[in-house]
Amino acid sequence: MARTSEQLSQVEVDAFNRFCNEHRIVCDDSNAGHANGNLMGDYIVFSWKENITQETLAVALSKLRDRLVFYSDSEWQYKKIADEGPARANTLNQWFHSSANSSLVKDGEQAFQNQSALLAELRAREITPQTIQDAIGRAGYKKGLHYVTTDRIPRPVDPRQHADSGAFMPKSDTNLSARDHQKRTQAAADTAAGRTTPTPGTDYVKLCDEIRASTHSKTEQLRKMFVTNGSEIDYEQTYYARRRAAGL
Repeated sequence: MARTSEQLSQVEVDAFNRFCNEHRIVCDDSNAGHANGNLMGDYIVFSWKENITQETLAVALSKLRDRLVFYSDSEWQYKKIADEGPARANTLNQWFHSSANSSLVKDGEQAFQNQSALLAELRAREITPQTIQDAIGRAGYKKGLHYVTTDRIPRPVDPRQHADSGAFMPKSDTNLSARDHQKRTQAAADTAAGRTTPTPGTDYVKLCDEIRASTHSKTEQLRKMFVTNGSEIDYEQTYYARRRAAGL
């Protein structure tokens, strides 16, 4: 039956939200969510002049699929667990994107994976800075979180250090990767502080286990801190991350 009103009923709104959730179509308050709603609504209500139902939405999806925005796997997993308690998810999200979070990746797919893991660990628990830190420890120990690596942290510049005015690096530096530069910087810092820099072939797993903090509880937290590279644990970067966290 042809549509008789341009106003959407609550039944239609509910049908739209239910259909989008079933098909992983973005329908939140983001720009993508509004764009999806306008695109499908205009097609059904104004172009086709029909009511919004599961049947008409299915037709719209088949016609507009290449123009719609869908949740990625990581976004979808996060949305499902966040929808269990939107207020709790918002509390964690505010902490996650604040300056209090200086160790976990905050953007992209890895950010959604981090928040999903933390929300899972925080089920049935009060969300406070302390319980979040505890959750980081548990989640990091179970399957690893995505930590900010030293390559992604801007290094402070020593104003006393001479900087070349030319556009090119010294020849000895031209073939070094970002990680090579990080290792060289770390080695220089260790030397200046009288610390011994690990040599090639070092057992970083053992070195990670030997790091101690000022208290037993902090040491236990350190042992649950890992830096991942894809799905693998990067023990060399984990070693340096634990040293920084321990204040060494």
